[in-house]
Amino acid sequence: MKKLLLILLCGCFLLLGNSCSNKGEEPTPQPDPDKVTLTEIELKGYKDTFDLTEDFDKGFLEVIGHYSDNTEKEITEYTINSDAFKKGEKGTYTITVTADSKSQTYTVVVGNVADLPAVS
Repeated sequence: MKKLLLILLCGCFLLLGNSCSNKGEEPTPQPDPDKVTLTEIELKGYKDTFDLTEDFDKGFLEVIGHYSDNTEKEITEYTINSDAFKKGEKGTYTITVTADSKSQTYTVVVGNVADLPAVS
């Protein structure tokens, strides 16, 4: 009787152990510490004031990538979302620049050229 009880108890532990395992699941990939990754982007030289008659223009936009190895370099492949910009409508609009899944925004002002702040 003791042997039967011991066998049943061991069987329960085996079943319980198998049902709790992550059998068939892929392990969560860990980031490669030696791989250099883009951590953020910085925007410089963009045009941020527009007359009511002007179309959107990125100006002299530079997109600078900052990387996990503490280096930085200019990024030439990026997208600009200027859908919020409204030519002919006074206001402040948000422009979004995206490079390699990192995004940064800046604001532009549209108004009468005489009323706009001086660009330095």
